Amino acid sequence: MLPFSPDELRDFIQKNEHTRPADIILRVKAEDREKTKSLIEQMDARKRLADKVPEWAERFDLFLPPASNLAQASNTETAEYKAQDVIGRLLDLTAGSGIDGWKMGGKADTFTAVDPNSELAKRTSYNLQTLGIPHEFHICTAEEFVASCTEKYDWIYLDPSRKTEGGSKAVALHRMLPDVPSIWKQIHEIATHVKMKLSPLFDLRVIELELPYVYKIEVLAKKGEVKEIVTTSSKTNSTDLSITAAELAHGREWSYTAKRSDLGEKPEQAKSWGKYLYDPSAALNKAGLSDHYAYKHGLCRVMNNVPLYTHSELLPAYPGRIFEIIETGKPFKLKNLPKRLSIVTRNYFDKPEMIRKRLKAGESDDDFLFAVSENRKNAVFIYATKVV
Repeated sequence: MLPFSPDELRDFIQKNEHTRPADIILRVKAEDREKTKSLIEQMDARKRLADKVPEWAERFDLFLPPASNLAQASNTETAEYKAQDVIGRLLDLTAGSGIDGWKMGGKADTFTAVDPNSELAKRTSYNLQTLGIPHEFHICTAEEFVASCTEKYDWIYLDPSRKTEGGSKAVALHRMLPDVPSIWKQIHEIATHVKMKLSPLFDLRVIELELPYVYKIEVLAKKGEVKEIVTTSSKTNSTDLSITAAELAHGREWSYTAKRSDLGEKPEQAKSWGKYLYDPSAALNKAGLSDHYAYKHGLCRVMNNVPLYTHSELLPAYPGRIFEIIETGKPFKLKNLPKRLSIVTRNYFDKPEMIRKRLKAGESDDDFLFAVSENRKNAVFIYATKVV
């Protein structure tokens, strides 16, 4: 399948990784340009995957898809996380680059992959075979496969493309490829469980409104950045919806889960800021679990519409950033501010750059100024140093 040897690809990348593609093309013979373009494509794809899936980037016997096909691809950590509960027969209706199939297919007893892009499908099938993942591949749309399917599966996996057929960005489920709502009930007839990956920007409320059978929503982050939202659904599972926020970066892992029915529990209201300020992670906020975590661990809110919490004690396992409060007061009235600050606003009426300009402050990684407000009459500056 590879149009060049692994050694040839390795040598090319080592020689040209810091050279502009246009300059590489200019210095090769006309008859070698198509092959050179393919080598450049492989080099670019490996650069794209260097942090996301280093295991693939470091292998020169894989024929990676173009970088444009990797924009929506999972990283190693999220792929491994989704593969945890996969057993039995697996059907991947959106095989794509095959990164999720690599991990999930490796856990399944049998693995069937589907993708309508014939060139991408050939590369993905070749790579899965090279990686030792037995599979059966079908080149067709998910809708076509489901319409003619007579088999039963333990798991179906979906990662619908967030681009329409015309190439524009798709936000609504019915505009993605495949059209998820149109096959949702059908796929639950042929599978015991369905797992679906969605954009980190996707509204969790839409999942509850538009997708029946969902019993688990997971918000997955790496190094503090939300990477994807994953739903798990089953026609036969009637348990209360659970919502999880998880950090997957090695050495920084944490996970927090709550039932949807328990999210009405709110933390106590404090009249003033305590010794420590707690800033919830993006994953905890996206999952809507910040208040529930605070309630369960005794943290308090000071302002109703500001998602920051306070406590008199240090809780080092908190899923977010922790700061020790040095001084609080009215905006621009603090007396002990250092000359360098990282400025954070929460529901504040001025942007950080405006505050920085007025304070004439430089940048800092350790000293922070939080500008927070419920309204213009109730605004506070908090000077704090980062603890965790």
